[in-house]
Amino acid sequence: MPNFKKLLYSLPQKISKKLTLRRRNLKWLSFSLMFRQLAGQLSSFYLPLFLFKVSANFEIGQGGFTPLQQGMILLSMFYLFERLVAALFSLVEANLTIKIGHEQAMLFGTLIYTLFLLTLSYVESHPLIIFIGAFLSGIQMVFYWQSYNTLITRLSFKNSMGKNLSVLRFIKNFISMLGPAVGGLIIKFFGFNYLFYVSIGALIISLVGIIKLDLPPEKDEVSLQEYLSWLKEKRFNRLVLSQAGRYFNDMSLVLWPLYVFLLMGDVTKVGYIYSISLFLAMIINLFMGDILDGKKKSKVPFFVSGGFLSSLWMVKAFVVNAWGIVLVDSFDKMVGNFHWLFHANIVFKRGKGKQDFSYFVYRMTNRSIAAAVFWTLLLIFFLVVPLEWSGLFALGSAGVLLSLLAKEGTDE
Repeated sequence: MPNFKKLLYSLPQKISKKLTLRRRNLKWLSFSLMFRQLAGQLSSFYLPLFLFKVSANFEIGQGGFTPLQQGMILLSMFYLFERLVAALFSLVEANLTIKIGHEQAMLFGTLIYTLFLLTLSYVESHPLIIFIGAFLSGIQMVFYWQSYNTLITRLSFKNSMGKNLSVLRFIKNFISMLGPAVGGLIIKFFGFNYLFYVSIGALIISLVGIIKLDLPPEKDEVSLQEYLSWLKEKRFNRLVLSQAGRYFNDMSLVLWPLYVFLLMGDVTKVGYIYSISLFLAMIINLFMGDILDGKKKSKVPFFVSGGFLSSLWMVKAFVVNAWGIVLVDSFDKMVGNFHWLFHANIVFKRGKGKQDFSYFVYRMTNRSIAAAVFWTLLLIFFLVVPLEWSGLFALGSAGVLLSLLAKEGTDE
């Protein structure tokens, strides 16, 4: 009986300590994300423009390609190779993470990211180094994001998932609002290399958040056999298509600043336009978390926002001036914030459970498969079928529609 009483009295303290540790880890993870996002918005946002500029130094094939086609070939080769590396190393990295822990995996991933950015600073004088950069980018991707996504799911309670994701998205949007404008100024006055150096500084600060994490050992198991068995399940196949749709949309958005740059002809205008659009959209995001966590569950807004976003991608083909871009981009960010937050809420809730790490490892593989399809189609649109930018916007539109296949629960 005394032991039972002692256990009874100590139980609330243990629960309180566990909850405090959970909140502490979530805060440090958010801190790490904030500075990593800053590095990403300063560098990765302008990466397509940088690669497009570098493509002029390549002689691809037998020549005969226009500057636009040559740029798209290099872009496609870079992102395809990056994702091929991610696909090949995702399972290897996962099994290594099980041994060394998520903190060490994210730490290593961030250090590789700094090396990737440092590599980019030599590309203008040695163009072929870009493929070493693509390799490093694929490695850092699996080491950081597989662990990060797992931890966000694990540290968030299911009934507050939407709120936590909403706060994280607000952080991303706030940094995204500042990054493009600041990055554009750095490029204009100092050049791309200084942009990469500043990004490296932000990544070094982000390491503090990772070092401060206090996590238990990973107990999940990951294998190719399990992944193949999951692919046989109908409910998982719907999720795979939904994740492919998200990748289509994401990469269409990655190329959107390049389209704006070629239209406007000024890198600083690209940054200003993107920053204004995000500023108009980001405040709305703060109110979305409580709606997603509410008791009344309805997917009607999710489908309506998806239909609107899909249509908006096709409207972008007709935008020809700065204010038109600001207007369409603002609507895209406002509606997109809700739609993709709703989508992430479904995806992350689906990931909760004993196999949460496996879930996000296989998600990385799914996105790599989607990358092969996306970049192959894009090359066809720019080199074979004369659709060019209209083809890109069609891929973005199709991606949004595919995202609607995401479904919470296991009854698909």
